[in-house]
Amino acid sequence: EGAAQGLPQRYLLSKRKPWYSMEKVNAAPIWIGVFGRGRLRVIRNRSGVAHLTTYHGLRPHDADPVLADALAVLLQSSIAVRAIERTRRVFGAGLEKVEPADLLDIELPDLPAAPRARVMRLARCLPVLDAQWREQGAPSAALLREIDEAAAGLFAEHDTQESLALQA
Repeated sequence: EGAAQGLPQRYLLSKRKPWYSMEKVNAAPIWIGVFGRGRLRVIRNRSGVAHLTTYHGLRPHDADPVLADALAVLLQSSIAVRAIERTRRVFGAGLEKVEPADLLDIELPDLPAAPRARVMRLARCLPVLDAQWREQGAPSAALLREIDEAAAGLFAEHDTQESLALQA
């Protein structure tokens, strides 16, 4: 029925073999929520599944899982959240939208070049952060302070922007 409607000739479908197959996307280690209210949704994808269109896939150039953990936490620091708030769009009733280009405009420390101890300090926060989101619905003020202190040290040491590869 789709062939009779001319679907195989549509641009995206014409690039697939066969035209009705699903798009092949590599799993992104970090997902960023496209829409939300309040704090940015950052998910560390350890399961290796592909994200849906409700998330942007963040693919750091370096495949080191410790760096991905640290980046997922860094993106939830108040410094990064403020930077994202300056670029995102806000719709009615406070609905916020983050575009891939918004994320590319955020200046982040170059984690692969940062001292490993500082990167590890951030990465170690991830299991606690995940647990608090699940069990309490939000991270504690003490954990957010720990994340902000670790992030501030990285931002102070490195003023180069980390290159991010995104796929929406």
